[in-house]
Amino acid sequence: MTAFILRRLLQAVPVLGGAILLTFILFHAVGGSPAAVVLGQQASPAALEAYERERGLDRPLFFGRWARTRALADQTFSPLAPTPDAWWAPVSHGAPGLVIPLRLPLEAGAAYRLMLEWQPAPNRSMRQQLDFDGAGQQALSVAAPAGATAGNLQAVRLRRRLAHPLQSQLTAYLVRLARGDLGRSALTGQSVTALLRAGIGPSLCLTLPIFFGGLLLAVWISLAAAHAHGRWPDRLLLLGCSALMSVNYVIWVIAGQYVLGFKLGWFPIWGFESWHYLLLPVLIGILVGLGPDVRYFRTLFLAEIHRDYVRTVYAKGAGPARVLGRHVLRNAALGIITHVSLSIPYLFTGSLLLESYFGIPGLGGVSVQALQAADHDVLRAVVLLGALLHILINL
Repeated sequence: MTAFILRRLLQAVPVLGGAILLTFILFHAVGGSPAAVVLGQQASPAALEAYERERGLDRPLFFGRWARTRALADQTFSPLAPTPDAWWAPVSHGAPGLVIPLRLPLEAGAAYRLMLEWQPAPNRSMRQQLDFDGAGQQALSVAAPAGATAGNLQAVRLRRRLAHPLQSQLTAYLVRLARGDLGRSALTGQSVTALLRAGIGPSLCLTLPIFFGGLLLAVWISLAAAHAHGRWPDRLLLLGCSALMSVNYVIWVIAGQYVLGFKLGWFPIWGFESWHYLLLPVLIGILVGLGPDVRYFRTLFLAEIHRDYVRTVYAKGAGPARVLGRHVLRNAALGIITHVSLSIPYLFTGSLLLESYFGIPGLGGVSVQALQAADHDVLRAVVLLGALLHILINL
């Protein structure tokens, strides 16, 4: 048993590493600039550069010696979009060359590399490379090679040299995780750990009653349906389960808020001031989850009801309540535990829809806000928390 447990623990390590790597990659695969989303499209290049530098977003994703800089965006030219005339000026003893304006001064003491591609003839291309120190420059002067003209410049790229190839976003992320640092929220400025700690409480206040209330109710209904197998109560319960599964989650939320909250006034529909504010979202959460749970548990109970030991217990004079409660339920418990254990991670990560629609400040609402604001550190932490819980539950 000890060897088995150690083997399972060792198997969990690469799974967790894969989850961390996949989470990191997916949040960069969507594209776009987090700095532009957070600071706005009208933010200055200096502000964008400072934001990315502070969070390590100006580095290569995995490894590399050179990083992009907002001082000069990558430029690609063609006959339809030629080099700006303002770039051309005599730069060296009257020779033609480029004076490339920069959007912000280069960092003094940092090493840069400017790369240019020319195509003086259809089948001939030239590359020009210039390494230099930033020294606060606001424009770059480059002597054009022989045969170069304004019409045959193809591309211009500027890169900043890094200290070593592993100075990447992935390395910085892994180092922060090893220190237990999940980053800071770009939306609120708080540490992500503090946000998670503050959001787990409200999420558990919502999800725990849904989990246990839904489980007990689904087991009870499933036992009743299995006992009445083939008769009208069973068919009626199956019809109700199909109806619950066919209606979208959002419809239940909106209908519950409008009818029970707004029209009848039985429940508050927004806030988290007392347990009374949780009654309607808990009721909706239990109702929505009943359909699939009842159908699954009913299948488990039916498989047990038709076994020989059940007929033997009935033959000994035991009543239905004793048979179903002490024998059928006990022998089907393994399947029930396996099914409901997969829901445990969602108890901690919260319900996105319920928390958003009812104004509950749990991790689900925090995740929705972070998604709308492209707050990558918060989103990555929530996804990583869910992945870690799934791994632990499966272990």
